[in-house]
Amino acid sequence: QACCRASSVLTHIIKDNLQCKDRVLQIQLETPTPSLGRTEPLLHRIVTCLSFAALAEGENDQSSQSEGSYIQPVILRLLITWLADCANAVNCLLESAVHLNYIIELAANKRFTGCVRGLAAVVLGACVLNNASREKGRDAFAVADAISQKIGLTTYFLRFDELRKSFLHLPSGQQNHKQLSRSSANSMSDFQEIEEEETNKGDQHPVLSEIFDSQFVSLLSKLETDIRECIMDLFSRTKTATAVLPVELEQKNGEVDGEYIKRLKSFVERQCNEMQVSFLFITLIPSKEFIYPN
Repeated sequence: QACCRASSVLTHIIKDNLQCKDRVLQIQLETPTPSLGRTEPLLHRIVTCLSFAALAEGENDQSSQSEGSYIQPVILRLLITWLADCANAVNCLLESAVHLNYIIELAANKRFTGCVRGLAAVVLGACVLNNASREKGRDAFAVADAISQKIGLTTYFLRFDELRKSFLHLPSGQQNHKQLSRSSANSMSDFQEIEEEETNKGDQHPVLSEIFDSQFVSLLSKLETDIRECIMDLFSRTKTATAVLPVELEQKNGEVDGEYIKRLKSFVERQCNEMQVSFLFITLIPSKEFIYPN
């Protein structure tokens, strides 16, 4: 709970403040990280806390699941807020390949809730959208390719639908709670009040209805649109820039012109079918009249 409340406070401190995001990135914790050979950045520690929360949720008994149901979303909300429009935060997160693999696991594994999977998908998308790295293996295409290989683009984009649907099951009465303030003391106090109120109301923890305020929901909606467009454009430009003549387009020794033309036609038809399927999932499906609730 301490980590969860600290995440809530930090989210409000860095929200819409790029300079503050960059300054907080400089915070180094005393515990050394052997893989990095130096002290551990705060952002890395937050990802570690996220992984511990996932492990604890799997080990806790049913009586503890109410608490675990909101810890991961609260930490993921912090990551999304931090990574939004902050290339330095994305670069810091991707310093360790373990972080990317873990977030992919969160988005892919069905043992996590649709809310967690959806928020993890947004974190991954932010690592593509706000990625300014030119280093191989950590650039935007490397992240997008990892998503494609380990989750699949179709499944990945469906995670956004799962996230929207999870909002529909949040406890009602959000408007009756007071907004979290930027004051550290007030934020922790408000967070505890929300936690104590309406604990038995609905299946989802009442804290979730507070962290998904209208401002954060609007951010998620904007990010989804930008992430879809960015990934589609990224794969399109990369394929064009690195196009190599497929073996199927070369005429084989002894192959008559008629057979060669027939084989070319078959190849082009397969490519067209694949492009149409990709276009449907990336462009048409998001245009459904189904928006994030306010």
